[in-house]
Amino acid sequence: MLDWLLLIENLISIPNAIYKGIFFSDASSHQIAALIGLITIFTLVVWDKFKLRRLNLLPGVLIAVVVATAITATFDTGVTYLLTENLQLDAGVNIGITQGADDFNPFVGFAVRF
Repeated sequence: MLDWLLLIENLISIPNAIYKGIFFSDASSHQIAALIGLITIFTLVVWDKFKLRRLNLLPGVLIAVVVATAITATFDTGVTYLLTENLQLDAGVNIGITQGADDFNPFVGFAVRF
């Protein structure tokens, strides 16, 4: 019986989670994940309605995953430069999207293969 109550409670909380995903104030990781989920669903709907004929072979699910990945990947970026066969340089920046993360965190480094 407890499982049914938990299921009903979770179902009832879905509209509140969607609302918090759209109108978030403290930018917690859960709210950002909800927003990315809503953007993914929006992409699925829009792609199926408005796709071009020459792009007909690309399924909406693939486009939605690419859009969601692009959104999450734009907050952290970096480059790697291979100096020699055994030495590489790394540089990049991490941009925090929650209050618990640093706002801006540049980094540089190197790696040596032995």
